[in-house]
Amino acid sequence: MAVLQQAGLGPLQALVLQSAAGRGMNAATLKQTRAWSEEQWTDTQLELADRGLLESSGTVTTAGERLLDEIEDATDTASLDPWRGLDNSEFSTLLEHGGALSKQLHEAGAVPKRIFEH
Repeated sequence: MAVLQQAGLGPLQALVLQSAAGRGMNAATLKQTRAWSEEQWTDTQLELADRGLLESSGTVTTAGERLLDEIEDATDTASLDPWRGLDNSEFSTLLEHGGALSKQLHEAGAVPKRIFEH
């Protein structure tokens, strides 16, 4: 959240921008699961277009892509500290268990692929 605030993006602005860039969940899923109205979504697209982050058509601009990349880099950097405390064995165990959990969730259909189709 701090990185989004530094970038001048609120929660809905971040979701609209990510969705327009084809990152994360698609707009229909986000509107439905987060209860954002069509009007709120459209107003946010216009705000982002005014900032040069979206085209008037709703597609992401080069500046929007660059901002998303900067946000991703900053959040990656900010989240590293807890992982640095793990030794190789602990890190391997984490990857093993995390991978197994991810596989189980995928096989169970917990996160349908269609929600990420743009």
